[in-house]
Amino acid sequence: MALKGDMIFSGSSDLTIKAWDCNKQVCVQTLSGHEGIVHALEIIRNRIYSASSDCMIKVWSLDTYELLQSVQGSENTVCTLASYTTGNRSYLLSGSLKVIRVRITFAIKTKIQRLTKKNLVPSSGLEL
Repeated sequence: MALKGDMIFSGSSDLTIKAWDCNKQVCVQTLSGHEGIVHALEIIRNRIYSASSDCMIKVWSLDTYELLQSVQGSENTVCTLASYTTGNRSYLLSGSLKVIRVRITFAIKTKIQRLTKKNLVPSSGLEL
């Protein structure tokens, strides 16, 4: 689950993300695109990131609910997401079994790194 203002976002075993209006207590949008259970959600600025057992991380616009980008998050189920933002720099971390990936963005530019026990090594691209 993820929260933004009066909205709650939930991932589901039906392969979707639902946007719920807390005030009206209704689902206002269903986002489809994953081919596996949606395990984790994270919001950074005006985007929501979803992680799934289809090994993908998907990026959605919170303004239009459009799918903006899909990236293979791991070779296995992506089960966790977390973020940290300071100034114009955001970090998105994804976890899958023994791999944690750190996604770093500086305004528009993005640098992806893979965290291992010893160091950070470059990984696949994702726009934050």
